[in-house]
Amino acid sequence: MLDLLFLPLFVNPAFPDSNIMYDSGIKEVEHSYASDAEAKQYPFLRMDIMAQDSNYNIIKPGIYALDLSADCKTLLLFQGAQFIAEARVVQKIELEHKQPVPETKIGFIKNNTVIIIYKKDELEVHGILYKFSPN
Repeated sequence: MLDLLFLPLFVNPAFPDSNIMYDSGIKEVEHSYASDAEAKQYPFLRMDIMAQDSNYNIIKPGIYALDLSADCKTLLLFQGAQFIAEARVVQKIELEHKQPVPETKIGFIKNNTVIIIYKKDELEVHGILYKFSPN
């Protein structure tokens, strides 16, 4: 009998049959301003070593955002909005299933060659950088 008296206090008046709370905040698909740009999902890469690309751009240890160029020939490394370097693509693989979350990682380092693995949507791309050793 007491539960019938207190139950209406915990029911959402907008949805009396459900136990969900009110929605609040701005949804990911909504924008707070009309001029907001579309959200982009760039996977992040943590570099623990110093490396360089084929154009001799030095990449210091840190966290970088990666994106695939429109022609699918290079992986672009950014730190914030600033372009840092590009990794030449050596292999493209079509995946059977869509990658739900973009992912990137360093595959391996061998003979001063750094292989970067980039997965997004239904594509896996392998890019190449070179380990930097100051003389």
